[in-house]
Amino acid sequence: MNGALVTPTSTRVNMVDTLTGPTIGVSGFVFASEIKFSLGFGTSLASMGSYGKVTVSTGLAVGSSAGLGGPTEPCKQVTSVITGSAGIGTEVSSGAVDVLKKLIGNKVKGEYEVQAYSHDFYGPYTDYYPRINLCKAF
Repeated sequence: MNGALVTPTSTRVNMVDTLTGPTIGVSGFVFASEIKFSLGFGTSLASMGSYGKVTVSTGLAVGSSAGLGGPTEPCKQVTSVITGSAGIGTEVSSGAVDVLKKLIGNKVKGEYEVQAYSHDFYGPYTDYYPRINLCKAF
């Protein structure tokens, strides 16, 4: 702007502070996303080989407004974890699964995995409020 250097600004917000509003009972959500990489052999209908994946998940929970932390301060909790895992598996396309279900029965799945290794790279880290042991176990 008029030749002046503009730098981005950011605000750090604690996720526990964003959990607001009255609740009748305990409420919670878990958001997760997974990225999977595989190296295998086979056809477009079915393949088998090794895989690696990264899963990022965050869980949010709020206790009852009439509950353990008192009517003005219900327990709030946020848990985050990033997990990496590796193993071997098979993948079958949905068209091939439909054909196999007709031949074999409904126990056919489109994906089978044998996990050989798993490690939490970040967390699980939990933050809670109010800072009482009852809310820590929530």
